[in-house]
Amino acid sequence: GKSRASGLGEEGLLLLGGKIPWQEVREEFLMSARVLYFVEGWGLGGVESVIMDIVRSAAFQSEGYSFDIFCICDWNNGYDDEIASLGGRRITVFPGERPGIKDKFLSGMRGFKRLLESGQYDIAHINVTNGLGLVYADLARQYGINSRIVHSHNTYFDNPGYCIWAKRAGHAIGKILYSSAPTQRIACSQQAGEFVFGRRPFQVVKNGIDVNRFAFNLRDRVDTRSSLGIAPDVTLIGSIGKLNKRKNPLFQLRTFAEYLKHHANARFLMVGDGELGQQVDILAHELGVSDALIRVPSTPSPEKYYSALDALIMPSLTEGFGLVAVEAQCSGLVVLASEALPQDVAVTNTYRSIPLSSGEAAWSVALEDLLSLPRRRAEAAASIRGTSLDRDTMASTIVNIYKIDNKADK
Repeated sequence: GKSRASGLGEEGLLLLGGKIPWQEVREEFLMSARVLYFVEGWGLGGVESVIMDIVRSAAFQSEGYSFDIFCICDWNNGYDDEIASLGGRRITVFPGERPGIKDKFLSGMRGFKRLLESGQYDIAHINVTNGLGLVYADLARQYGINSRIVHSHNTYFDNPGYCIWAKRAGHAIGKILYSSAPTQRIACSQQAGEFVFGRRPFQVVKNGIDVNRFAFNLRDRVDTRSSLGIAPDVTLIGSIGKLNKRKNPLFQLRTFAEYLKHHANARFLMVGDGELGQQVDILAHELGVSDALIRVPSTPSPEKYYSALDALIMPSLTEGFGLVAVEAQCSGLVVLASEALPQDVAVTNTYRSIPLSSGEAAWSVALEDLLSLPRRRAEAAASIRGTSLDRDTMASTIVNIYKIDNKADK
């Protein structure tokens, strides 16, 4: 359906389908503490999941915060109804488009400035994937936002072959020019913090999940497998995530083809969209596994698929954190991942990481070994509940940073 988020206009702010005059926006903002989230692109990824987990948390709600989410571009509106139900707004400069690097940067800066002019925010939570994102913290500083939290989610450059020289230059320049703009620096992992902040001090706040949501559900397993045409005795292996180079979906498929040679009663479920979707279909045909492959589009409700699966593989080339691995373990799944994922995500004895250089045949053998382990799926969630990987813990930690930083003298 049509996105509920809209762009930035001259006369007013176009939000969730309606135009609001600038003055009315200012007056409404003055009623409560206001948080502005910045994220470059909006879909159904890990950063979006973290933001949603914060704003829907009891810790956030109890403080009476209002919030806006600003993104430069978007490609999925699956969260928009929930954002509206929570009293939030999502603003995008390029709805349903993916602009080039130059347009993204220049128009993104202009759009962000216009939003900052609309009203006085108390807190800016800037979610970045590289050093150039620090410029948005500096813009927030220029417009008088005293609390500027920069949150690093990345350890690499997206699409490394695409204008990599420009990305590296922007990353380096941003770190030099705007490193002092944040009032607080946080990162999803040690590596992500070092990537964006270098030697500057930062706090690691691990990405958390909604334990109740991702706990194994037998009814979901039965219903979802039935809807997919998967018999109860079939071993269902799968992946959940974007079909792009860094998620390595072609390696996933080749690993499954190896596994299928020795286990004919198996199927592969691939949940996600992306630029490699067509290549996935072509390779499946070449490997002779098309009949065993099930493709499902990206979804804001992946929990039912975790319950339906028996194993999840993540041969990622790079990962900022790897939240999908935690969600899968919460559901009691066997998880086989590459060494690109930080060890922070290994929380159960059904998780294993091996090098990609081992090859698909070795991955297939490792998958066999993991699937032979005894599992009590209904008990898996208990190993995450109350830990630093629990959404409630993560949200409480971040809201506490908001409270402390917003009260500090700047």
